[in-house]
Amino acid sequence: MQIDIPAGSYDISLQSYDGYETRVDVKQEHEQYFVSFHDDSGFIARSNATEDLQDNVAEASWSGQVNSNFFLGRHATQLVAEHAFYDDTSSPNSVQPICMLARPKEICGNGIKDTGEECDDGNTTSGDGCESDCTKPDKCNDICTSAIDCTGFICSSGKCRNTNCTSETDCICATCGNGTLNTGEECDDGNTTSGDGCNSACQTEKKEDDEEEEEEENDDCDASIGDTVWIDINSNGKKELFEKGLPNITLKLLRGDKTTKKTTNSSGQYKFKNLCEGIYTVVVDAKDIPEGCYQVYDPDGKMDNTDKVKLDEGEDYKKADFGYRCAVGTPATGSGAITMLIATFLAMIIVIFIKKRADVANGLRNIFRRQNNIN
Repeated sequence: MQIDIPAGSYDISLQSYDGYETRVDVKQEHEQYFVSFHDDSGFIARSNATEDLQDNVAEASWSGQVNSNFFLGRHATQLVAEHAFYDDTSSPNSVQPICMLARPKEICGNGIKDTGEECDDGNTTSGDGCESDCTKPDKCNDICTSAIDCTGFICSSGKCRNTNCTSETDCICATCGNGTLNTGEECDDGNTTSGDGCNSACQTEKKEDDEEEEEEENDDCDASIGDTVWIDINSNGKKELFEKGLPNITLKLLRGDKTTKKTTNSSGQYKFKNLCEGIYTVVVDAKDIPEGCYQVYDPDGKMDNTDKVKLDEGEDYKKADFGYRCAVGTPATGSGAITMLIATFLAMIIVIFIKKRADVANGLRNIFRRQNNIN
């Protein structure tokens, strides 16, 4: 029987049958069979045998699992059903193979990308492009292959590199101070000098007045106000996945004669915590907004960089959002700002590659039915 079963680990189940009118008066041993897997090179592996069919009944059948974690070392293209005890036609102890089910096992290293795996190259060896736990390489300079991408990087000349590489000569590892916001960095202003809003470890520095004013927050209150300052490319007032937050934007929280300041993080988010019930005004410091950008959204629709909030006790207010539209290529300016290029059209293109793999188990159900007995 021609089949198409990839290499890997499987649970194997078989079904057998035998029946005729006078069988009720007959006792026969070893009415059992197994299946063997082959390719063009020959034999690969064989399953365990079915259990013996019940005697002294007109019709008898059996079905069940014969192997758990059955390993198929090569891609099988042919399946053969064989009597478990007789290799010729000398015995009347017949049995009919009815069905075989091969259910793939989700095991790292079986060569099949199972649920929860980022890759599976058929082994559990790290350093070959797919790690021992079937995850992709995620460190700069990790070994990778063209078929297995790096997490957060691209694979270039067998090494994980920055995603901003444009040629072999500029494929360098992600480092603090390269002007690109990389994983684990809150900011990157193109240098490793502290005291300029972004420190030597590429973490956002607090301003002195921020630290002083944060001390005034009331630990006895648990309300808060946030959330995001971002580049609203389509001007719809909603933060989309392809739209970038604006980092290092100063926001002031006003209540009476008290002012508290916060700075947005690398995702453009901010949060004033430990607030008490009352009326507050959130104000975006306009001087931190990049040149060439203009406001297209705030909660009250006035486009005045402010939002007035009536805060209830214990409330977590997350609607103090501010959206801005910027010309393509507009650099961010202001205190501690990060130089950025807003690739408007490229950011809106989302390409999804879907690699379909047939469910081997379903594809193998009832792959053969043999009408003649195997003796």
